[in-house]
Amino acid sequence: MNVTAIHAKKELVKTELMTTHAFVTLVTMELIVNMNRQKMDLIMNLAENTTSIMDKNPHQISDIDECQSNPCMDGNCINNVNSYKCLCNPGYNGTHCEYVGILYGFK
Repeated sequence: MNVTAIHAKKELVKTELMTTHAFVTLVTMELIVNMNRQKMDLIMNLAENTTSIMDKNPHQISDIDECQSNPCMDGNCINNVNSYKCLCNPGYNGTHCEYVGILYGFK
């Protein structure tokens, strides 16, 4: 092969690599757009359900304060409608902040 043929082959391979990279980038972007669209649909669905709950007569909605019993051993309790979430103090983890140590889950 002469130098011109080698250079032409090199340019062809370079063009194919760039085309492949562009295709992969395009597919990745499409996946991101689809994932964002799914997230937006979920958010809209949640918003619609929340609105329908809020539109009801307040006397029809009954909720108790799940944090009243202090379920979070080493953290703060956040009360939600029919649920709660424990925000654990540093160094504690678990559903009720019952574990000491991040990696090993020691009690």
